[in-house]
Amino acid sequence: MKKRILALCLALFAVMSLAACSGNGDGTPDGFQKASLDKACSYELYVPESWVVSSGSETDYTMTSIAATDPCSLSVAVVDTLVDQTYDTYWQEKQEEYKKLFDTFTPDEASAQGAVVNGSNWDGRRYLFNATYGEKEYRCMQIFIPHSSSLVEGYRLYVVTYMAQKDHFDTHYDNEQDQDIATILSYFKFR
Repeated sequence: MKKRILALCLALFAVMSLAACSGNGDGTPDGFQKASLDKACSYELYVPESWVVSSGSETDYTMTSIAATDPCSLSVAVVDTLVDQTYDTYWQEKQEEYKKLFDTFTPDEASAQGAVVNGSNWDGRRYLFNATYGEKEYRCMQIFIPHSSSLVEGYRLYVVTYMAQKDHFDTHYDNEQDQDIATILSYFKFR
């Protein structure tokens, strides 16, 4: 009888140890932190524990950066409901804004393609562009994702933006050793 109880206790301990390795119990993936605020955000964004979350406001916006020495950032913003507007028309409007914001702005038109977020091929679009501001060159990826929590609400557009100095962009975006952005997008979900 004692051996059965001991065996059962060891089995339970093993199961609990495995569960502990897969996250921290609240849904946060192992090695990640929740960057979005539950009381303000309609989505969940998880970033590596080493990243700095700098958005402390109570809005449906999240801003993160990798570190002071790593010139990369990732943000999620929510745009008001879009009515009778396609991705292309919205992207055209954004391009006009970016032409005023940056010293130079060069869209990568060949990059416009469907967006894969959280393993789903949502009806979203991904765009890439290069820009300069002052003496610095940047590369940016934006993903536009429509989402509706109800038919009455209509669709809201979620904009995920990854921006880095141009020579550093692939370090976290499309690098075989470090796929932070792809991993972050795989954990992104709506609430």
